[in-house]
Amino acid sequence: MSWNLQATPYKRVERAQLIFDRIFRANLPDVLLLQEVNRDVRKAILADPKLRGGFLMSDADSEDDSAFFPFSTMTLLSRKRFAAGGVSSGEDQLQKMVISDAFRMTLPSRDDRDALCIDVSDPVTPGHVLRLINVHLESLDAAFRRGFQLYLMNALLREAGCSGGVIAGSFNAFEPYDLTLVEQHGLLDAWVKLHGPLPRADVGHWRRPRRRPPAGPPRQGRDAWP
Repeated sequence: MSWNLQATPYKRVERAQLIFDRIFRANLPDVLLLQEVNRDVRKAILADPKLRGGFLMSDADSEDDSAFFPFSTMTLLSRKRFAAGGVSSGEDQLQKMVISDAFRMTLPSRDDRDALCIDVSDPVTPGHVLRLINVHLESLDAAFRRGFQLYLMNALLREAGCSGGVIAGSFNAFEPYDLTLVEQHGLLDAWVKLHGPLPRADVGHWRRPRRRPPAGPPRQGRDAWP
C-alpha cells in the first residue's frame, strides 16, 4: 500500500492518525509506503505503540530528522512478514523475508527528492534479493525530471545483485507525457497489469484535470516493476 499523507499545515498529525486508524480497521498491508511525512508526523509514527508493534520502520533509529523538512518518505514493513538484521530462528526462518539493506539514493531534484530503497531476501532462496523503492517524484512543471528520476530508479532494479523489485509512491502524473512514462522505461504498471489500460482520453485517471471526473479522484500514485 502507498499513501501520500499530504504535508499541508492543517492538522497534519491528526489527519495521519485517522489514516492509520483506517488501515488498522482493515487488513494490515505487508508493505506500507508513505510520502510527505514531515517531522511532526514522523515523531507521531515513531511514538505510536500500535505502529511500532505492527511494523518495522525506516529511519526509526535515527535522531536526525533533517531529511523530514519539509517532508520525506517512510517505509513500514509488517513484522508478520519481515525480519530485521538477519535470518529469524525457528519457524520464522522459512516464513519471513529478511531485510538485508536500507538506503536512500539522492535524485536530481529541485525539491530534494530521493529514492528510499529497502532490500529484502528470502532465506529459502539465498542470493535472491528484491528491492522495494518508495519515491515521491518531482511535482508540477517537471516532466523531464520525473522521467530522469524514473530512469535512475529503473537502473537500481536492474543492477547486479538485485533480482527485481517494485517502484511505488507518488508519481505526480500531471501531464500527458506521464501517461507512458512507466512503459518508456520497460516497466509494468501494476494497475494496468491487473485491470487493463484505460482509454487515452481518460487523462483524469493520470493527472489532475480541471474538473474531477465522475469515476473519482485522479490517480497520482503508481506501482511499477520490471
